[in-house]
Amino acid sequence: MEQNQIEQEQGSQELYSIIKTPWRLIKEGGKIGLNSAGRFLKTAVGFGLMNMILLIYAIVRAFGSNAGGMGILWVFLMLIIGVVFTVFSTWWAYRLLLVDVFEMIYKRSSHLFMKLAEKVVERADKVMKNDKASKSLNAAVNVTDWVNSTFEKLPWVFRKMMIGILKVLPIGQMLGSIDKELIKTNKPAASAKLYSRMDAYINEKFFETHRTIIFGVLALVNLAAQAAIIYFKILG
Repeated sequence: MEQNQIEQEQGSQELYSIIKTPWRLIKEGGKIGLNSAGRFLKTAVGFGLMNMILLIYAIVRAFGSNAGGMGILWVFLMLIIGVVFTVFSTWWAYRLLLVDVFEMIYKRSSHLFMKLAEKVVERADKVMKNDKASKSLNAAVNVTDWVNSTFEKLPWVFRKMMIGILKVLPIGQMLGSIDKELIKTNKPAASAKLYSRMDAYINEKFFETHRTIIFGVLALVNLAAQAAIIYFKILG
């Protein structure tokens, strides 16, 4: 158990050093198993190249025909569309990269979240008695203080993500599903059960929901819009 914890901490230190700057994260993310780093580069290059080729083709055809001033306006519209789709798809790819980074941080910090579960079980009475706070982890632990002190070396954007996730954990409901007698008589076992529920909730709600199909949809819509302008307005 201790050996596993040491390996997790060493892996976390390597990860923290890479994610300090966006460029290093994108450049070296693949070395630590972040496939989304490569996806980010492919998305930026793919959308940029596709729109550049279509724009160059449209410019050549517009100036080689009698399209006149309207042709130039349609080419300008294609430029705007290309920039919008490239920037948005690249931003979305970077967003998914951050989610994947956070998932990696979370999985390498399981021992810390286990300690958090232990703290909650220790203060279970306070959580269960307070009806207004029964759905909030803050009833047992100050989430912001815990994250900032436990992950002080982590860039603020990931600490903010972690605080947001922990604050919506239905901790009262999770504790309610654990036998009260177990909480009183065997806190380690109760802590393990609570951690298991917390882990399942976080994985289901935050790590298994983001999809990459949006890139295919964006590419098709982008291509269709540009092709329609070329066919109906520039060539037509």
